[in-house]
Amino acid sequence: MSIRLLIADDHDLVREGLRQIFERSGVEVVGEAGSAAEVLERAVDVQVEVLLLDIGWISDDESTSSDTGLDLLEQIHALRPALPILMYSAQDGTTYLELCHCLGASGYLVKGIDDALLVTAVHALYSGQQIWSEAAQRGALRQRIND
Repeated sequence: MSIRLLIADDHDLVREGLRQIFERSGVEVVGEAGSAAEVLERAVDVQVEVLLLDIGWISDDESTSSDTGLDLLEQIHALRPALPILMYSAQDGTTYLELCHCLGASGYLVKGIDDALLVTAVHALYSGQQIWSEAAQRGALRQRIND
């Protein structure tokens, strides 16, 4: 049985690339969401077993109160607290790592990681583990040192 994944990113090209990566690895992409309303609607579907959510999401969707990936994380976690949510970002951590953890994410990875590591992270979240990128952790540590 394969893992059923929802990919949520506001860029079509990114979603397409991620879908191809996961389909080659045997992860079943059961949905893609390009708007905040789509993410909220599809994330509550019990078929979704893991959610990959872009933290840099900027929404102009007036039908929801979700303006960022963090807003979506908080709302989805409230609706489905047991759903593993993997946040990914171009940022190396700092404040985002701790915010994602506090808002209910199960992991945080920095964009640009190896495809195999991304797939491994989804498998790890599905099996109940948490994944926090070393690059993100280093960024958070650097921020604490500089404060």
